[in-house]
Amino acid sequence: MAGKTVYSCSVLAIDAQGKNIETIEGLAAGNNLHPISAASSTMTRSSGGYCTSGFVMAAKASIDKHPNPTWRNQARAGW
Repeated sequence: MAGKTVYSCSVLAIDAQGKNIETIEGLAAGNNLHPISAASSTMTRSSGGYCTSGFVMAAKASIDKHPNPTWRNQARAGW
């Protein structure tokens, strides 16, 4: 939201009003999934569908911030 990664389940609608919101649905280009979304759809996961989109968005934010991540970047991000 407004360029920052936030937990959508903890943001009030009034706080999001007028802000730029990037969602997992917005990552797709037409019928083509974003590479991170496509990769996550082939992985085994134990979480429900609600958290999966959050994981994808957090991964995208991390890669946007560090396009060529080092092991240290990944460790700090919790990957």
